[in-house]
Amino acid sequence: MALAASVAITACGRSKPAVPPGPSALDPASQVPASVITYVAVTVRPQGALRTEIVHAIDALAGPHADKTLVSKLESGLHGDWPAVKHWLGQQVGVALTAWPASPLNHQQLKNDLLVVAPTSNPAAARSFLSTKLKGASMTGKVVGDYAIFGGPKAVGAALAVKPSDSLAASAGFRTAVAALGGGQLISVYTPLHQALAAILPTLGSGAAKLNTAALGPLLAKLAPGATAAVGLAAISDGFRVDLVSHGLPTGSSSATTGATALSSLPGGSWLALTLAGGLAQSGHLSQLAAVMRQLQAVIGTHAGAKASASAPLRFAEQDLLPALGPLSLAASGSSLATLKASLILTPLDPTAGAGLVRGIKQLAGVLPILAGTSAGRVILAFGYSSLPQVLHPATTLSSDPAFKHAVAQLPAGSKPVLFVNFAGLAQLAALDQSAKATAVEHVLGRLGYLVAGGTPTHARLVLTAR
Repeated sequence: MALAASVAITACGRSKPAVPPGPSALDPASQVPASVITYVAVTVRPQGALRTEIVHAIDALAGPHADKTLVSKLESGLHGDWPAVKHWLGQQVGVALTAWPASPLNHQQLKNDLLVVAPTSNPAAARSFLSTKLKGASMTGKVVGDYAIFGGPKAVGAALAVKPSDSLAASAGFRTAVAALGGGQLISVYTPLHQALAAILPTLGSGAAKLNTAALGPLLAKLAPGATAAVGLAAISDGFRVDLVSHGLPTGSSSATTGATALSSLPGGSWLALTLAGGLAQSGHLSQLAAVMRQLQAVIGTHAGAKASASAPLRFAEQDLLPALGPLSLAASGSSLATLKASLILTPLDPTAGAGLVRGIKQLAGVLPILAGTSAGRVILAFGYSSLPQVLHPATTLSSDPAFKHAVAQLPAGSKPVLFVNFAGLAQLAALDQSAKATAVEHVLGRLGYLVAGGTPTHARLVLTAR
């Protein structure tokens, strides 16, 4: 995340007067074929409000003037190329894989289908740079109007033949994905899933590739013809945001949080709140995990000098834990050892497995102050509570927590939050340890505000902020 942001502020970390004309704001996707396998857009010379937000976000998370430090490190790593391109490079650069090479796949084939499009406000400088850098190289390039187009010969040829109507920028799927990601993007990756898989599958041969075909074939059949996915990293005023949007993907009958306690109903004041379901609610995954556990136990049992105590946790995992897995909710709160509380509420897929899990936990916990019990088909584990009803019916919930409400408001409309971390509470716990290492951790945590994740079936988001 910091690297992406440092790329974006390379040109804004220096307080030099702007020399007209400024960096081109043209969209590189307008010169990219709509038939690409994948497309990456990188903001390298942000302007105006976006530049201000990037600098503010980096300084807030990493300390004053951190943006300048990142710029210096990035420029030193570019080995002298940046001074030669920063005078003509536009605000964004687009990188695309225009086709999937035929089997057998190799590095040179990939390069042949690799395309880079860089808008420019100084075509003459761009042309001079390309003529120098590409001389004698296996890649080619050309400046067409206000665009520098270079890469593999095949990819460049495809780009030069693009008309406005058949460009990626004109594609309905691409436009929808870009709009869903929102503004302020530092890096975005777009893939027309059905199109990409349809191109990749015929090139997969035998062996491991054949296994991939067996896995990808059914997925392709389930995808809508216009299925797409995109992920983007954006700067916001006090941090960064990651969005994942999709269209035409198959969705299950239940969301990722079905069966789990809603995050908003977990204890108020929690600095960690998490709900999980998804893969935990699929019996096929559980049977695979059980098989792995049995293999591990067999290895330990046959190992020379193995002790019964060494395999006890594995037996517990296989016999007690795995059968009881299902949607779960986890919460932790407290700013000192005396006030520390943690709770786990698990809803087993097999209602009869809960009692066995509780017995196994009590045997492993021994004299540790851990509460374990069942209620209405759920397994409850708790630390720092005097009774299980306190866990199930907390005096206050996150729904009334101002920090939680502010964090959830940053998610897409209609989102179900699945993760919330309030770093203020973690910083207080870290302060209890006076060691140098703990002090450094506290210093980092003290700069962070919150982390929240959640979304809808077609739009997931993660937000990290500074205080």
